[in-house]
Amino acid sequence: MEYLRVLIIILTRLPGYICLRLFNQKKLPVFVSRSIIKLGPVYIKFIQVLSTRIKNIPEHYIREFAKLRDAIPVEDKGEMYTLAETIFDQNLESIFSHFPKEPIASGSVAVVYRAVLRKNRQDVAVKILKPGIRASIEANFKVLFFLVWFFETVSPRARIINLRGYAKELEELLLSQTDLSAEENNYRIFAERFSDDESVTVPQTFPEYSNTQALVMEFVHGIPPYEFKRLDQDRKVLASRVDFFLDNMIFLKGMCHADLHPGNFFWNQQGQLVLIDFGLMHEVPLMIRNHLLTFYLSMVEGYYDFATEYFLKYFVRGLQPDNGSDGSNQEIYKATYRVLHENFVKSGGNPVLSDLLPKLMAVLSKNSVQLETYHAKLLLTIVTIEGFLYTIDPEFSMMENSRRKRLLQAEYASIPREAEEKVLGKFGTYSTAMFEHSGSSAEKAWGDRDQFIMDSINVKKNDFIIDVGCGRGSLLQKIEQRGAKGMGITISRVEYNACRKKGLDVAWTSWEDFDSSGKNTYPKANALTAVEILLHLGTLHENRVGLTDKRLERFFNWSQERLVDQGRLFIQALTIDPAFLFEEKHASDFQRITGMLPWLGFVSLNQIEQHARPHFNIIENRNDSSDLLPTYQLWMKNIETDKAFLQKVIKKDLFKYLVDELNIFMELANKKILSLHRIVMEKK
Repeated sequence: MEYLRVLIIILTRLPGYICLRLFNQKKLPVFVSRSIIKLGPVYIKFIQVLSTRIKNIPEHYIREFAKLRDAIPVEDKGEMYTLAETIFDQNLESIFSHFPKEPIASGSVAVVYRAVLRKNRQDVAVKILKPGIRASIEANFKVLFFLVWFFETVSPRARIINLRGYAKELEELLLSQTDLSAEENNYRIFAERFSDDESVTVPQTFPEYSNTQALVMEFVHGIPPYEFKRLDQDRKVLASRVDFFLDNMIFLKGMCHADLHPGNFFWNQQGQLVLIDFGLMHEVPLMIRNHLLTFYLSMVEGYYDFATEYFLKYFVRGLQPDNGSDGSNQEIYKATYRVLHENFVKSGGNPVLSDLLPKLMAVLSKNSVQLETYHAKLLLTIVTIEGFLYTIDPEFSMMENSRRKRLLQAEYASIPREAEEKVLGKFGTYSTAMFEHSGSSAEKAWGDRDQFIMDSINVKKNDFIIDVGCGRGSLLQKIEQRGAKGMGITISRVEYNACRKKGLDVAWTSWEDFDSSGKNTYPKANALTAVEILLHLGTLHENRVGLTDKRLERFFNWSQERLVDQGRLFIQALTIDPAFLFEEKHASDFQRITGMLPWLGFVSLNQIEQHARPHFNIIENRNDSSDLLPTYQLWMKNIETDKAFLQKVIKKDLFKYLVDELNIFMELANKKILSLHRIVMEKK
C-alpha cells in the first residue's frame, strides 16, 4: 500500500516537475519541497540531513529546504488540538492557563505549542507527536530503502555520498524520536553533564506533565543561529564557543547530540548556545573517541602516512587483507594519502572536513568499502557544526590548536591565580621537585631542582637558553640571575601573562610553531630545557598506536636544529612502563585511567632514548623516581588543607580533574609504573 501511495504522488507530481524544469526553474525548489512534504516524515528528515551536510546542493534549494526544519504545514490543526486533549486526559485547562490551537512550529515528527502553566504562570513549549507517526515512519522506510538501493545501483554519485548510510542513520533518528519520554530523559542527562559549562544550556523539562506522546519544557526566547550579529559579540568568540562545545561534548563528556542541524540550536540573549530536540542522544565509547581524535590530530599535524594507515585500519569497513597479489590495498592507500595531503596543502594546513569527507567517501566507494557506521555518524555531526562555524567566522579553523583547547581546559595551569599558591605552595611549580634528603623543605626542593638543571646545561653569562614549557618562569628568573638570556615557550595564556608580569621574555605558542610565532628571529640556543613537557606529546592511546613516536621524532629533530653545535638539552620526563600500554594484565587499569583522564599521556624511557639517539649523545640519565611521591603528596596535602576555598574558586569540572590526575599519578608511582628521569644530552 505504501509503495502505491508513493508511486501515485510521484506520478501526479512528475508532469509539474518536468514543466518547471523546462520553463520556470526558479519555482522548482518550492515545488520539490511541497512534494517532499506529501511523501511523509522520513523524506522530510532525509532532506533536512542532506541539506546541512552535502556541500554542493544549490543555495536556492538549501534556503527552501531549511524551511522544512520547523515550518511544515499542519494539515488539520483541529485534530492536533483534540489529540493534545486526549494525551493530557482532557486536563488541558487544569494544567495550562493558556493552550492555543495554533502551533508555533511543526517538524517532520511533532508540532510545538507555546503554552502557559497554570501552576506557576511559566511559559512552556509543548511538543506533541503527530498522530500515527511511528506507523507512518515505518511505512516510509520500506520505500525509502528500495529507492536508495535503486539510486545507488544506477548512480555513482549516490554511492559516493553514501545514501544508504544516511538512510540508516535517519531510521535510527526518527524512530527514537517517537518516544518523547526518552527525549525528556535525554534533556535531563545532557543538562546534568553540562551543568559546569557556562557556554551552553538546555531548557528545563517538566517530567510530571510529560509522557511518551508529549514533552513539556521551558520556553526560551532565542535568536536563530544564523542571526548571531544580533548578539553584538566578536565572531571569533562565538565560533570558539561553538567549537569548544563540540570538543567538550564528544571528547570529554563522551556523548553526542546526533541531530545538531541549525534548527535544533539557537542563541539566548547572553550568547549561550541553547540546544533542543534530544530525540537521539548517544554515548560515545572511549575507543571511538580515541580513534576519532587520533585521526583528527594526525591529519592536522601533517602526518599523512600515519593518518592514512589509521583511517584505513579503524574507520573503514570491508577492506580485505592485502595478500600482495593485486596491490588493491596499495591503490586505496595511495588514493587516501593523496586526498589527505592535497586537502592539507590547499587549506593552508587547516583541513576542512566538509571538503575532505566527500572525497574520502568517493575513494571508499570506488574500492567497494564504506565508513564504519559509528565513525560516519560522528564525522557527519562534526561536518554539520563545521559548516555553521565557518558561517560565523570564515577565517575560523576547527582543527587549529585542538591540543591547546584540550590542555587549557584540563591543565593545572588553568586554575585561578588565587588558587595556585594554595595548591603549589609558595615555592612550587607544576613539575616534580628534587627531594634528595627526607627533610628537604619545598623551597629547597624546587630550588635544588632548578640549580641542578642550570649546572647540567652549563649556564654561563650571555648564553641564550630556551625553556620549553616554562610555566610561570621560575627557572627563567634563575637563568637571568646568572647573567644569561632566557626565552620561555608556553601554550598557556595564564602562564604567558604570569611570565610577562615578571618582565620575562616568553612566547605564547607551541614549540612546533615557535620559529613562526612572531616577528623576532631567534638565534640558536646554547641550551634547551624541557621539564615534563613530553607528558603532553600524546595520550596513552596515541602512544599505544604510534602517534606519540611521530611527535617525539619531530621534537628531537626540532631541538637539534634550535641548538648551537654541542649545545645541551635537559629533559625531565615522567616515563611509563611500556608494559602498561601493551600487556593484558594492565588492560583494566588502562581503560579506567584513559576513561577518567582522556588527555593523559606518558612516554617510555626507551622511546626518549630511541628518538634522541640520531641527534644527541646522552651525557647523564638519572632515575629520580623517589621525588615523585613527595611532590604529589605535598600538593594533595595543600589541596586538602584549603579544599573549601579551592572548590569555590576553581570550576567544578576542573577541580575534579585536578584531584583525579594527582590520584592517578600517585597510584602509578606507588605501583612503580610511573618513573621520573632527568636526562642531559649534547647535540651531535
